[in-house]
Amino acid sequence: MALNEKNYELVNEFMEQVCRLASLNSPRLFIDALKGFTLDKGIGGDGWWVTTEFFEAATMTESDIEYLGGRKFDGVVFDEAFNMSEPPTTLLSYQEFYDVLCEYVEKAIKDKDASFQDEAREYLHLFKGNHNLN
Repeated sequence: MALNEKNYELVNEFMEQVCRLASLNSPRLFIDALKGFTLDKGIGGDGWWVTTEFFEAATMTESDIEYLGGRKFDGVVFDEAFNMSEPPTTLLSYQEFYDVLCEYVEKAIKDKDASFQDEAREYLHLFKGNHNLN
């Protein structure tokens, strides 16, 4: 797969895993993930088969640029955790990530109480504002 040939299956699997947290016994972990996104913190590690990283072209290091195949990028990188030796193939702009995130978050919170919904939406609003999105 070529760089930035968007693998929406990978993105969807990741978003489903994040949103499952809201329906399991760990809704605070779901909120923590949303909070992390507003701080441009990705998710990865034990239990996550997809990792995410957030990049700003203006602050990328040489190793970041090398990791992305020699290009600077503003947005979110999705990478298969078991395939970290090769450059990632799925890069979403912040707007693309926000659009997907909103879709999944709304599905995940629809049956939750109003305060939980408000908190989740507040983090979406913060992410949107942090990146000047539509």
